[in-house]
Amino acid sequence: MIYKSFEITNFKGVDKITVDLSNNRIITLVGLNESGKTTVMEAINLFHKLIKGAEPDEQMLNKIRPKGAAFTGIISITGRLLFEDEDKTIILKHWKNELKKRTALEFPKEFSYTYGFEFNLNTYKNTTKTATFGIKSNKAKKS
Repeated sequence: MIYKSFEITNFKGVDKITVDLSNNRIITLVGLNESGKTTVMEAINLFHKLIKGAEPDEQMLNKIRPKGAAFTGIISITGRLLFEDEDKTIILKHWKNELKKRTALEFPKEFSYTYGFEFNLNTYKNTTKTATFGIKSNKAKKS
């Protein structure tokens, strides 16, 4: 998978930001001290760890919530990712071998994955994971 962009909401001191990585090989974050550069990198790093299978604990989640008056809301990190050939191969293998499907699949160029962490009065309540794929299944042609 190749990261295309990130949308980060309510992460520490960042209300909402979109980081576009689609047309760049080298990304430079420029800003004043305490403007959120490190926080953005922490959010991207957390997303990377989560998508690789890490499970956040409550202590870690309390570190990423906005500080101040009792926070009630959802912290979210959405990554837009591009499929690579290796990803397609893994999905197709699962589709055919594990799910026993014989239909062909059409892959979109990208998909999104969102992690949401719900808080109520500074108390962690729930984690949601949402994947949005545009994979299409076509019936295999009979010969």
